Amino acid sequence: MKFLRLINGEITFPYTLERLRKEGVAVSERAHPHSLAKLGVFHVHEHQKPAEPIGQAAILSETPVLQNGLYVLDWTVVDLPVDQARAIASAAMLAWISNFLGRFTAPYPLAEQLSWGAKEAAADAYLDGDATMKQLAHLTDEAQAKQTTVTLLATSITEKAELFHAIMDFASGLRSRKQKQIAAAQPADLQGILDGAMGEAMTKAAELGVI
Repeated sequence: MKFLRLINGEITFPYTLERLRKEGVAVSERAHPHSLAKLGVFHVHEHQKPAEPIGQAAILSETPVLQNGLYVLDWTVVDLPVDQARAIASAAMLAWISNFLGRFTAPYPLAEQLSWGAKEAAADAYLDGDATMKQLAHLTDEAQAKQTTVTLLATSITEKAELFHAIMDFASGLRSRKQKQIAAAQPADLQGILDGAMGEAMTKAAELGVI
């Protein structure tokens, strides 16, 4: 618990009951606030720390002020240095987009993800009627494992690939556009840019039917 002492209108803060005892005043750690007030000692309350938008920081005041009969320490949200704020926002943007894209790739092992390009090429070739023997063999093996036909498998692969490309193309464009905005923005505007990017991404995902 924090205390201050008020003597002749001058505030001493921080202040402790231990210091009061060293000054010759017998006082218990559980002394009632009214008893402490008679000695000029008051509890100092700290307001709840506010949210810190990207690019800004909440700073706790160093000197208590009297509000509604209580001494309190308040918070002030201030801008971080511009370069630091932009770097934080840029990193936050990349992290959020990575997490957003991760929802589409996380269910699949990395080795399987690495095979998607070849599978898409094989499926396209099969549907165009010019798959190689090797491509056909791979498609046939997977179709048998999934207990479906090669045609249905190839169609499913191409449909999923088109959707995945649409998501990746959108995310790439969004990242590039928002990073340019971040590079020119002031700290107080950075959270709004990130919130806007998130909103756009979720809207696009809904349009594509993936959320």
